Amino acid sequence: MKTQLEELFRKFVPINVRNYLKKNLLFLYYGSRYECPFCHGHFRKFLPYSTVIPRETTYTIGVGPRENCYCPRCFSKDRERLIYIYLIKKTNIFNDNLKLWHCAPEKNLSDKLIASKNIDYLSSDLSIETAMKKIDITDIPFNDNCFDVIMCNHVIQYVIDDKKAMLELFRVLKFGGMAILQVPICPGFENTLEDPPLLGPGSGRVLEIEGDHMRIYGRDYKEKLQQAGFLVEEFKWTSCSEEFGGKDNKFALLKDETLYVGRKPVQ
Repeated sequence: MKTQLEELFRKFVPINVRNYLKKNLLFLYYGSRYECPFCHGHFRKFLPYSTVIPRETTYTIGVGPRENCYCPRCFSKDRERLIYIYLIKKTNIFNDNLKLWHCAPEKNLSDKLIASKNIDYLSSDLSIETAMKKIDITDIPFNDNCFDVIMCNHVIQYVIDDKKAMLELFRVLKFGGMAILQVPICPGFENTLEDPPLLGPGSGRVLEIEGDHMRIYGRDYKEKLQQAGFLVEEFKWTSCSEEFGGKDNKFALLKDETLYVGRKPVQ
């Protein structure tokens, strides 16, 4: 989700002015501390994600302010970089011939997938106009066992009936297929908080900053995916950090973020 500042910037600053600022102020960030795996730029720091969040709210991975979130050149986000490196280092996605559905596509990741001739690529979103289709993930208009890979990141928390969405995603995934299904996770919650009235403005809870979330997922998120049928791997990139930027975290990834990789069992 875009911050309010980003929305205002895009609304009131003409694109030619935005491009000029980007081109002429980029040098302020040049350095060697961080590297973007998408554009291969090297910078002394990345841009922060500056959504305002009350101090008393509960820490949730993937939302709230954080340093070094956006690449200054291509604006890749921290979680987008993690997924891309995982695909490169831990899968054959850029080599095997496969059919991939990208729900709510991240731009830089989408560009890389589209450019791969081995991938039969489909993107969808209910609001992004550049997406190829509009698809409700609780009522997916495809037959069973359609896709080798599904990527659906930071989407399910917006869906009222998340159980139905998970079942639908499982249904259209091929046997042996892989789905990356990221959501914001609150490690301090054993169980997911499902009470939308508590999540609105003035609630004092973490999702006050993004009030259209339907829930705050807790440590039971893996179990919810398993109940839908997925075999779930909780991949912690810090367990093999040398492949993911080393001890210096040169790709500026979220240190606490876990990738939830679901697979459909082979019959």
